[in-house]
Amino acid sequence: MKSNGNSTTFTVHDRLGAAIAPNTNSNVPTNLPQPPTTTTTTTTCSINLSTPNCQQIITTNTNIMPAGSLSSATAASSSVATSTSSNQHQDLVNLFECPVCFDYALPPILQCQSGHIVCSQCRQKLSSCPTCRGPLGNIRNLGMEKVADTILFPCKYQTNGCLLSLTHKHKLEHEDSCDFRPVMMQSCFGHHFMLVLEKQDQQFFAIVQLIGTRQQAEKFVYRLELNGNKRRLTWESTPKSIHEGIQQAILISDCLVFDGATALLFSENGNLAINIIMSKTFCRCSCFFKGNIYLEQVRSHVHYISDDRFREDYKNLISSENSLEQLLNAVHEEIRRRETHDADARKRKDQIKKGYQPLHSDLYTFQPKFLSENFKQLCSQPKFPSEYLKKLGNGIFSMPVFTNDFCTQFIEELKHFEASPMPKGRPNTMNNYGILLDELGFTSFIDELRNQYLNPLAQALYGEEYVGTTGLDSHKAFVVSYKIGQDVDLDYHYDNAEITFNVSLGDQFEGGDLYFGTMAKPHRTVFSNFTFVEHKPTIGVLHRAQHLHGSEPITSGERYNLIIWMRSSSKRSQLCPMCWQTPECLVPVDSDSYGDGMIK
Repeated sequence: MKSNGNSTTFTVHDRLGAAIAPNTNSNVPTNLPQPPTTTTTTTTCSINLSTPNCQQIITTNTNIMPAGSLSSATAASSSVATSTSSNQHQDLVNLFECPVCFDYALPPILQCQSGHIVCSQCRQKLSSCPTCRGPLGNIRNLGMEKVADTILFPCKYQTNGCLLSLTHKHKLEHEDSCDFRPVMMQSCFGHHFMLVLEKQDQQFFAIVQLIGTRQQAEKFVYRLELNGNKRRLTWESTPKSIHEGIQQAILISDCLVFDGATALLFSENGNLAINIIMSKTFCRCSCFFKGNIYLEQVRSHVHYISDDRFREDYKNLISSENSLEQLLNAVHEEIRRRETHDADARKRKDQIKKGYQPLHSDLYTFQPKFLSENFKQLCSQPKFPSEYLKKLGNGIFSMPVFTNDFCTQFIEELKHFEASPMPKGRPNTMNNYGILLDELGFTSFIDELRNQYLNPLAQALYGEEYVGTTGLDSHKAFVVSYKIGQDVDLDYHYDNAEITFNVSLGDQFEGGDLYFGTMAKPHRTVFSNFTFVEHKPTIGVLHRAQHLHGSEPITSGERYNLIIWMRSSSKRSQLCPMCWQTPECLVPVDSDSYGDGMIK
């Protein structure tokens, strides 16, 4: 199973010569499922290289449905079985049934010495007759072949609704494009995807389609990978809409293309596995580069349009310690940092992955045992009242989250990383000290915590108004540290998220209470009566991200807090909480980054 938070890896198995084995579970519904909002689904796709023609539409869950209605072209070249076949005709058809796969043995028909027949696909895998266990031999059964020329065989997808019966000469051709061939749908990210495989001569073509519009398809990226024998072949592109078709893409090779020799390099026992990784194209609002810049010298946020405009808008920030030019230089420096932010983050992440040796490697894989039993009980029934969920104010909740053992080991891991020579990025412009958990390798950990526990809890407490129709489908996670001589407090602000989860990890400290005011307003900091929250180790505080808040100074010791900014792409695609506008100019980020949680 592969998961990086924003990707879906699935695989599909082909056990038959027709390229995919349909699910035979009669309890599986045939209608399209409602797409889940989770970000991970796993399956496997395997092509049988002995298949003469593997043109199939393949998707990856177990729901089977007919691909459509009968085409007039197919009907014109076939005879429609409009009534029940005569018993005599059916008896003749049954004589051609293969005893292994129960498909039909079609010309050329070979028999064993006793006259038993088997289909050509199964024959290739047998060393003796499956009926009498005698030698197979190479004797043509010309009599059966002549009979086969005179009768009609039902389409292999008859049980899916196809009403056609055809001569054996047209049967295989029809089944390659039958409108009722089994289609299994993979649902993820709120949409349905299909993998299309086609074999022409000695070349294979693979492409992914989305059941939806072209505009919807452009929001996603898929990656096809062949892996095996210390080799990797990769293709990455945007899915095609079901309305576009794929023949033009195949014609110009705008898809994964490989020949039979390449397939053999990656195959195992005649089967070729293809990994398909679906991911959303996450983006940043363009305001990220020049908006909401925090100037620590004056403890204020500013927005940059031009030098002249800055001098006019922020002349009230001038003091004996800070001139406008000094502040403007600080703004330019921050803009340059943001312009290379994603590339720098990628370099740090790669370097950490290659060179860092964790102290507690087991912490990097999420395990329910890390969580308090009370928290697990609370999240299992989030819509029911719980003694473990305390309401501290309007939309502010606290609850036990982690065990003491986890918090202790997690802090040890963080200090171990801090002491290492590995590169470190700042959590945000307001915190100078801390660790970006996605760069350290905790993306999957946070994904599971968010998907399994926090998302259902937030939906129950805040509803669609704050979590949107997509749920909380991305995050930014980091740890901030407060220590005498370094950062000791946090100014009044709101977060770039829909819901914020703040867990006190420890260490030993005094002071540092959280305080909450009112909800943020566009371009205006609103002061009001504050709600104060004492933050104790292992306890989490859940609140709306636009709820203005801050942290009082610690007076002694050292404090670590885990912060998870949880985001809903459906909410922030309508309104960016940083510039308070509909994000019309979106900048895509790396496929393994959530950016600011927006989608084109």
